[in-house]
Amino acid sequence: MSKVYETQPVGEVVQDDFYNIAISLTVPDGVAPTTLLAQTQQIEKEMKRVKTIHWGPRTIDLDILRFGDVTYQTEALTIPHIEMANRRFVLQPLLEAAQMIRDSLVIKQTEQLLEETSDQNWVRPIADTIQY
Repeated sequence: MSKVYETQPVGEVVQDDFYNIAISLTVPDGVAPTTLLAQTQQIEKEMKRVKTIHWGPRTIDLDILRFGDVTYQTEALTIPHIEMANRRFVLQPLLEAAQMIRDSLVIKQTEQLLEETSDQNWVRPIADTIQY
């Protein structure tokens, strides 16, 4: 798991700053991306996430950024995440999580995306871990 990052909101909606982390999971063989998506959506539901405004405030937002080396696309889910390369607040924690598990391919790809992204919003680490 990456550090906790405080990040500048994206878009035109006036709102508080966001908090972001990236977590690397080991998914059992045979688990499909859609199964993981259903589980993340259930967690969001349990945490009472309400989708009201696109890119607006929310209690939680769980995204599947990568799924091993799988490329996947349906109406509900695109892997790798379709906006990942455009979001410094995603790339910085993802790089840190990849470094922690020593995933050299993801490290290299993410470093390149960080160099190339046009996103100039600030991203700053604020805590080493979260309490849950």
